[in-house]
Amino acid sequence: MKQKLREYFAAANGFTGFRSYFGETFYDKNTLAVFIVKGGPGTGKSSLMKRVLKDFLQKGYACDAIYCSSDPASLDGVIIGGRVAILDGTAPHEMDTRLPGALDEIINLGEGWNSDFLKKERFKIEEINKIKKQNYNSAYKYLSFSGNIHDFKIKLLKKIFAYDECERLISRLLEALAPERKSNKSILISAFSKHGLTRRDLSGFEIKNCFSINGTYGEEEIFFEALSKRLASDYSYIKIPSPLSDEITEGVYFEEEKIMFISNYNEGEIINASEFLQRGVDAEIEFLDRIEKMHLEKSKDFFKEASDAHFKLEDIYKNAMNFSKNEEIYEILSQKLMKILSY
Repeated sequence: MKQKLREYFAAANGFTGFRSYFGETFYDKNTLAVFIVKGGPGTGKSSLMKRVLKDFLQKGYACDAIYCSSDPASLDGVIIGGRVAILDGTAPHEMDTRLPGALDEIINLGEGWNSDFLKKERFKIEEINKIKKQNYNSAYKYLSFSGNIHDFKIKLLKKIFAYDECERLISRLLEALAPERKSNKSILISAFSKHGLTRRDLSGFEIKNCFSINGTYGEEEIFFEALSKRLASDYSYIKIPSPLSDEITEGVYFEEEKIMFISNYNEGEIINASEFLQRGVDAEIEFLDRIEKMHLEKSKDFFKEASDAHFKLEDIYKNAMNFSKNEEIYEILSQKLMKILSY
């Protein structure tokens, strides 16, 4: 069996705060079982899921790796063969069972910690959590400021955008696609975190033709808005929203035709959306763009402070853990996964 790995996110930090897509990502009509991992920071949730991912890729299963929107190096979940999901069910995307035992169940990594040790560290844990929360609140405030500036900047750009020329190009690009009414879905491949805007590897998507829609001030966003209106409900495609806002499209993928439209990717055919501007941008747009990026940078700094606080919490919990218990939990989980996938 040939292995295949697709990487994306199921949550996002954006202009309106934290958005979670956990429900629709991990539960669908093909889901046979869901395992919700609970435990404090540093108890091994991501490590357990990374081990599941590695082992089942080696067994030849197609897997989805769902990364953490606040720490893109950490896993939030894994889907094996499109049928079985393992996910982090702790805050900020708290999840509980829907059909306990029949569809989903809890994996409690808290079984391996020393509660007496953690009780002694209670006030330190409370103080670090307070600092972490304050930094997240500040990060989201600056993201909100940035969103307001961004919206105003895009309104100004639209006034000088040549929609007719753009729509003619879009019609030409869509000639190879047959209209087909189907339900469409969304998938997040980017995140905004302490690292700023980052994008996962696109190698999990089969791409025959790629169109990179490039822009400097947000022209690419206007292109995708025009493309989305043209597609409406007449085509089957996967929408790739921006982590900053559901209303901003970062890409469109036609799975059957294996055609990808993606912003600022710089591979395949390059389409410079700046060419649709009827004149150069003025000082006001440049100013707004600069201020928007300054606020994003400030937000990134606060996410970094929140992350540093989180790592301090992890250190406390790691010192309280008996990780041999996690080994037992993994072995039991692995056996359950194989049993379900062999049906």
